[in-house]
Amino acid sequence: MSDSSARKAKVFVKSKGRQGMAEWAIQVVPVGKSPRRKSRKEFGLTQPQAYLKAVTEMLEEISEGAQLELVCNDNYLTDGINTYLAAWQANGWRKSDGGEIANKDAWQRLSAALTRHTVSARRSHTDDELRVLTEML
Repeated sequence: MSDSSARKAKVFVKSKGRQGMAEWAIQVVPVGKSPRRKSRKEFGLTQPQAYLKAVTEMLEEISEGAQLELVCNDNYLTDGINTYLAAWQANGWRKSDGGEIANKDAWQRLSAALTRHTVSARRSHTDDELRVLTEML
């Protein structure tokens, strides 16, 4: 999925999980270029972990400085990026009540990858936006 020319793109991500295995699919749609898709089945991951892994790997593969709009159907990922990540960092990677953050290592890796780009994240409002990825899973 590596592309040094991806400066501005929409990124669609979807995941599903079942006992002991999760699947994820991601599509990067650079402005004026053909979309690139990637999917994988992973044993030993939960669905939230699959979301985190898919987005982190994509951010690490794209050349630094891209402007990305991340679209998914999961509040865990969008709320984490938009709301909780900054608070967790400010609290020494702990929740506001002092408790442990689920998937802390994955969130820390994602946080580092996010610093390389300008990223906005939002929840998909329609199934149409994620239809191609649903067919890949």
